[in-house]
Amino acid sequence: MNSDLFPSLRRVALVLIVVLMPIEIGAIIHEVDGTADAYNRLLIITPMDLAVLLLLITSARELRSTDRRLGLGGWTLLVMAGFAAITLPFNASLRGLGVVVRLLLAVLVWREVTRLDAEDWRVLVVIPFLASAALQTVVALLQAIDQAPLGLEAVGERQAFHVFGSTVGVQGTTLHPYVLAGFAVTAIVVAIGHRTIASDRSRALVVGIAVAAVPLGITYSRMAFLGWVAMLAALGWGAMRRRAEFGPVLFAVAAGALVPALVWSGGWVDRASDSVGTNIDSISSARITRIEESIDLIRDHPLVGVGPGHYTVALEEDVPGLTRYDAVHTVPLLIAAENGLIAGLVILGLLGFLGIRALRDGPAATAVYVGFMPFVLLDKFPYRHPNGIVMLAVWLAILDLLSRNRAELPSVVPESAAAAQS
Repeated sequence: MNSDLFPSLRRVALVLIVVLMPIEIGAIIHEVDGTADAYNRLLIITPMDLAVLLLLITSARELRSTDRRLGLGGWTLLVMAGFAAITLPFNASLRGLGVVVRLLLAVLVWREVTRLDAEDWRVLVVIPFLASAALQTVVALLQAIDQAPLGLEAVGERQAFHVFGSTVGVQGTTLHPYVLAGFAVTAIVVAIGHRTIASDRSRALVVGIAVAAVPLGITYSRMAFLGWVAMLAALGWGAMRRRAEFGPVLFAVAAGALVPALVWSGGWVDRASDSVGTNIDSISSARITRIEESIDLIRDHPLVGVGPGHYTVALEEDVPGLTRYDAVHTVPLLIAAENGLIAGLVILGLLGFLGIRALRDGPAATAVYVGFMPFVLLDKFPYRHPNGIVMLAVWLAILDLLSRNRAELPSVVPESAAAAQS
């Protein structure tokens, strides 16, 4: 391959990663015996993985020569990969190797996003994210109207939807409604980061945010709801200080999700009824049971865990006869169970430091942090799904970029004066 093509292909690779992220199809290259479903026991290569591989090939020459400093978000990913690599030999498996490789490639994605200047970031990240999110919104709205799949299984649409009461939870071309909600939030936080760093006040960006927020209203994800409410609170805090900067984004995030939620409110009524009662495990869709299972695994394997990618396999071996085998829906606990208690505690600490730094960096960084954080604490796809790991990398990259932007701002203008100017 002509090396002169590398810079262009590198740019294409990043765009393809974003566009292919919600296209959740792939070829199974390894399957573990057991009854757990999907990514719990399958190793799959997706079109997005091929785009990441292209990014690796076209950027490999510069990995040593460019600035290798990692922000806190980059270190979080690298530490995840490091713990998985250290503990892999104790419970070696092809799936475990896949986890290590995906986390290392996620560091590469983090690096690529954080190295771009403002214009390249807009062209290669922001526009593709918002365009892809808009396409997913169209598909999701058509699914909501039909209350059924559209026949797009060739690009990842499932033929069996999750039903909440009498209402289906749309999922676009992803594996699950909550993954679609996670992708929507990722697109929103990318746009918020760009608006803040590049001082982009264009109406098109605000419209893009509103369109990207639509799936949050019709996926019926309570994690997305928590993140949505927290984002609104952070953006409201910003609007009180700088209305011109944060007001339009606040309205876009609020209206984009709220309007479709009111139109298709049946699913939320069912979710609300599920969320009321005395049985916390039932309210949380068996998340308490999953947490108890993970604690038992951590207690039995405290030092090096059960092995990366080996969670449900170990669970089936240790606790035969369960009606359902699934990974715990909490990323730090999942890491602790697979890679040891120390790994889980370190990752939890790094996530906590990211939150403290986001608060210090201001309303935009706080909105970015709290928008995606519920998926990290109360779901599994940011660590278990191939596209979820890349969403995690992008989220961490935006947090690092916002922190870097704040550090580079002139310190001579008092905050009160900046607020008065708006």
